[in-house]
Amino acid sequence: MSGSSQIATSSSHEPSAAAGGSSGGGGGPMLAGGDTVEQIALTLLRLQQDMYNVLIRLQSLETLTQQQVSHFLLYFIQLHVSYVVMLAVWCVYN
Repeated sequence: MSGSSQIATSSSHEPSAAAGGSSGGGGGPMLAGGDTVEQIALTLLRLQQDMYNVLIRLQSLETLTQQQVSHFLLYFIQLHVSYVVMLAVWCVYN
């Protein structure tokens, strides 16, 4: 338990990176004393929020990727059809 009191004492004025200070979530100062369970609970809540935000971003990227692939495939199919038509016309006239 000496490690947990050392952590709480050393960061009593600064937001802890482990408590969400680096995620922009506005994590408050670490509490000195016996509030370790509360600190862990708050850290887990922040982690849950961060993971939810990551999931939302991932879904957005997947949607964007699917749209880009669809547009590329449509372009490729149109290009291929144009090539086949041009080849057929060339064969008919030669």
